Amino acid sequence: TIPPYSLVSGSFINWRGMTESGGRRIMREYALKLDYIQPCTPEFLEKMKKFDADLADFITEKQKQAAEGNVGLLRAYMTLYLKRHPFISKDLLLMVRTLAPTENGLPVQIYCFSANKNWPSYESIQAEIMEHFVSVLPEFGLYPFQNPTARDYVISGLIESGKDLSTVDGIPWHSVLPKEEKV
Repeated sequence: TIPPYSLVSGSFINWRGMTESGGRRIMREYALKLDYIQPCTPEFLEKMKKFDADLADFITEKQKQAAEGNVGLLRAYMTLYLKRHPFISKDLLLMVRTLAPTENGLPVQIYCFSANKNWPSYESIQAEIMEHFVSVLPEFGLYPFQNPTARDYVISGLIESGKDLSTVDGIPWHSVLPKEEKV
């Protein structure tokens, strides 16, 4: 029992719903840079069919209907990934959706439930999913929004001035093409 005064004088968390539900909610998002969002070309779709077998089936089915953009394809892949994940509840709501665009880009949100309610395990599962999500973004031609730092401005200046960047550590791996690939 809880004294009535406690209900109005402070806050509390009722964990009963979580313990009885069969899962612990995961609701996380990344904002994608808007200038990389684009429609999928037939060549891009063929490349993505090789990325994941389930995604290949999805693409083949979608090609019968309408063209998909790279964000839609990413959402489809992440949904398939979550459905296959051994620690995600198959009985509770699962979705990957876009939210309203902001000055920081287009938020893509993962909403699902961990089948494991133990806090350290839940945090580990959630981290693994988000790390996977951000690691595959370049495969879809997408990048997360991140405010530039002073180091970004220095590297940008070096790139624009044509300096040899082979001795500079920590350059984002997709920002500079190798010399043989430069157009």
